[in-house]
Amino acid sequence: MDLVQRVRRFVALANGDVDGPDPDRDAELLDLLHPDYVCFENGRETLRGPGDVLERLHVMRLASTSFREEIVEIVREGDVVVSRRKMSGLPSSAGSIDGITWIRFREGRLASVHQWWEDETMQALVA
Repeated sequence: MDLVQRVRRFVALANGDVDGPDPDRDAELLDLLHPDYVCFENGRETLRGPGDVLERLHVMRLASTSFREEIVEIVREGDVVVSRRKMSGLPSSAGSIDGITWIRFREGRLASVHQWWEDETMQALVA
C-alpha cells in the first residue's frame, strides 16, 4: 500500500467505513501509526502516541455518530502527504469544517501530522 493509500485507509478506519468489529479496525488503525506518532492542530501539540489517536476517535464517535472526515484533495512528495479535508458531524459545530493536513511518514507509518482548521469552533477545541 503506498503512502496516499495509507492515508485514505486511515480516514476510512477513522470514519468507521470498514466492516468488521471495532477491535479489528482499531488494530489496523494502530498498525498505520508510528509508535512515536505526534499530531499538531493549529500549531499546538494535541496527540502523542497511537493510544491518544484511538482515545480521540472513540470520544468523537461517542459524541456524534454522524462524524465524518472526507479527503477533498491529496498529493504526495517523497515521505510527505498533504491533503485538504472536510470534517462534518461534530456536535460543537454547524455544517462542515475545512482544513489542511501535512503528514510525514517514517518506516511507512504516519509519524508526524500537522493540521490547520479554518473554523473558529475547531480552533477553540484544540487550543
